[in-house]
Amino acid sequence: MKATLNQAERLFQKGIKAHRNGSLKTAERHYNGVLKLKQDHADAIHNLGVIAVAHGKDKLAFTFFKRAKELKPDSGQYWLSCIKVAAKMGQTDEANEILRAAEEQGISMDILSEASSYLQLPHNPDTSETPARKV
Repeated sequence: MKATLNQAERLFQKGIKAHRNGSLKTAERHYNGVLKLKQDHADAIHNLGVIAVAHGKDKLAFTFFKRAKELKPDSGQYWLSCIKVAAKMGQTDEANEILRAAEEQGISMDILSEASSYLQLPHNPDTSETPARKV
């Protein structure tokens, strides 16, 4: 079991490196490899959402972001990603619901403030996302 977790982490780090270098297809392959070994790896799931946003696949990204948020509800970045992509898709009511849930969850004021500010902008501002962890 530990060997599988170590292998998943090595693949994840390779995905991060490829992602940083702009090799999204390679990063996606590594993140999917992580999920084959550890299907509940929230960071890999979130990063697949980041790649989906980069490819204009906002609905798919939203699905990834929601799943990552469910797996790791204390990650403000995951909540913020959900809010941003929902707003980008014109689902402001859902984005506001997610913001309220984030407040109830106790997500940091910095994240909540950024999300609130983002919801007040006309969309499509820059919606590029940052890969999770160590990027």
